[in-house]
Amino acid sequence: MNSYVHERIEQELNENFVTKILDIGNASNMLTLVKSILRSKPVCQLTEDEIEHLSIKILKAFFVNADSQIEMQYGLVIVPLQGPAVIQSHLISGIVLKLPKVISLGEKLQTVCKGCPKLVVVLASLAGDQQVINGSLFPEDSEFVPINDVTFGAIWRLVESFVSAGVDIVCCQKVVHPSVRKYLEEKNVLVIDRLGYQSAKYVYSATKVEPVESIFDKFTNANLGSILKADVHVFCNERFLILHPCIPDQFHTIMLCANDENTLDELKAALSSAEQSLFHVIKEPKVVFGGGCFEAQIAAFVCSITRKDVSSEEKLKYRRLAELSEAKWFVGLQSIARSFVRIAKSIHKQAGDCYIDSTFNHLWVLPPRTEITTINMSGLSCCCGCIDYVASLDFEPLMLDKVACSISSVSERVEDDLRMNLLNAQALDSLYLKRESISSAFELCNTVLRVGCSLESQV
Repeated sequence: MNSYVHERIEQELNENFVTKILDIGNASNMLTLVKSILRSKPVCQLTEDEIEHLSIKILKAFFVNADSQIEMQYGLVIVPLQGPAVIQSHLISGIVLKLPKVISLGEKLQTVCKGCPKLVVVLASLAGDQQVINGSLFPEDSEFVPINDVTFGAIWRLVESFVSAGVDIVCCQKVVHPSVRKYLEEKNVLVIDRLGYQSAKYVYSATKVEPVESIFDKFTNANLGSILKADVHVFCNERFLILHPCIPDQFHTIMLCANDENTLDELKAALSSAEQSLFHVIKEPKVVFGGGCFEAQIAAFVCSITRKDVSSEEKLKYRRLAELSEAKWFVGLQSIARSFVRIAKSIHKQAGDCYIDSTFNHLWVLPPRTEITTINMSGLSCCCGCIDYVASLDFEPLMLDKVACSISSVSERVEDDLRMNLLNAQALDSLYLKRESISSAFELCNTVLRVGCSLESQV
């Protein structure tokens, strides 16, 4: 049944669903899209001011050099910073790397920041803890080979190559041994380690340099990169090094602030999702109603599917559908519809009761701590902002125990009006991302069912 319903939803999205091509050059529409995505993450508990603040930062970074970002699929670096309020998050041009606290801001660091610093990126560990030799991993206490001598010998030869080549900054994805760090700093080389995979990728992509993947690799000119300049940025008692690539504004960093670590993790995921949605909108610029109205419409459509709609070809394709009783058919559809209703209601946890109109199947909410009455229904507001309250509309409570909503026939004129109003909505969602989310959900559901059936058969 899941596969059949998924196919019907895809068909509805392609043929009958109200969509609109988003004007990529319209900053207002693009801002609405980003804000809708951040609002759909209630666990972040963002205020409207914080959503507005972060959305502008994301959109500004995307618009500055959108062409290269679309081609590369990256350009926005996110650096989490625990402590300050979210509203203190700000955008910086360049790649921001956190400086170790042991480094003093003396003449050495100021010298590194002058001119066009030379830079090298090392993906291997420079700590001498363990190493891969000829495809085999030898631990530090291995009796087969004197790994300490081999490893440290290779590290020192590599480090000497850095010094001889006049390297100013060494960016290591992993750990640098204290003695190696001390030696390089004595040679006026700035060492930044524990970058992590993502930051290291940004650095060697921005500098067009080939990273050193193993301490046994021969250091060549291809491993030596350069940047336009480097600056030191002090924010909330933390020091950061800003790398400015030779191509201006190619990379931007959002200094993402939050009070605790869990909120930072959720915010970072939300911002990454918003940035990716901008890339996908460029490829497929169709948008749908946001704010939970899309999910409410899909829930209504699922409930409207009847057994009479199943064609003879589909009965052959999905043979088990013919075996379902009317009761099981209803329960199955209700279960799928409830999943969409849960998503729609989760976006508005702080609001009052949720309702769905029987004409457009849009989601409507009451202000917090407000009760609806037959006399005062005007407190309802459409969650996407496309439809104004009309007294003639019929509303039904959006409940989880039973989704009692149905598709109504909408005239072509009304459908055209909805399509025209879509880009004026207060909440928009990417059709591509919605379709991908639905496909992933059905795929996960089918996998769980298959595993469950397999386990039952083995009992």
